[in-house]
Amino acid sequence: MRKENDGTTAVEIGNPATAEFEVCRTSLLPSALKTLGANKDTALPIKLFEVSDVVYLSKDRDVSDVVYLSKDRDVGSKNKKHLVAVSDVVYLSKDRDVGAKNEKRLVAVYCGKESGFEVVHGLLNRVMDMLGVPHKGSDPALETRFGGSYHWEPSSDPTLFPGRQAKVFCKGQEVGSFGIVHPEVLEKFDIPYAVSALELNIEPFCFDQNFKSLLSNYQ
Repeated sequence: MRKENDGTTAVEIGNPATAEFEVCRTSLLPSALKTLGANKDTALPIKLFEVSDVVYLSKDRDVSDVVYLSKDRDVGSKNKKHLVAVSDVVYLSKDRDVGAKNEKRLVAVYCGKESGFEVVHGLLNRVMDMLGVPHKGSDPALETRFGGSYHWEPSSDPTLFPGRQAKVFCKGQEVGSFGIVHPEVLEKFDIPYAVSALELNIEPFCFDQNFKSLLSNYQ
């Protein structure tokens, strides 16, 4: 993914079943790219999405960054099957002080002979439109009712192609990113076609018709 592990983000698993699962994932994009690489002979364009959890170290807790998984011991971690995901992901029990947190995300990728940048950009706008989240400056009345708006700004994520990527913000908080995946990343996954991706933290958007959060940590 053209990124180095800075030691402050990823949660390391102390007793992994295989070397491939030594670290809890902090992004859904690698899984989507792996699926694309395994299905590159499928007719183009290929459109995939996944809704699942990622795990981060909690910056406000001074504890070990190694998580030990066991089906027989109460260590504050569990395995959970997701209908959309192909494999298990790890989420941490909220009642245990393990120094990590999970985050619910959406990832969508478009693979084709053309980049599909406008496709994932349009998907972002469509998702927000369906949720009733206004774009910045588009509807002052709705912005007042919602308590803010969403917008995007240029970014410099090494996983994405320079100049063809952006961060997504909602109510001043960074909630995701979208752009064209860098060719060096695609080469690592053996993907011969252009790919654009959108990854979004969906927790801020789990609300009812009155925009009241349905998640306890967003109350």
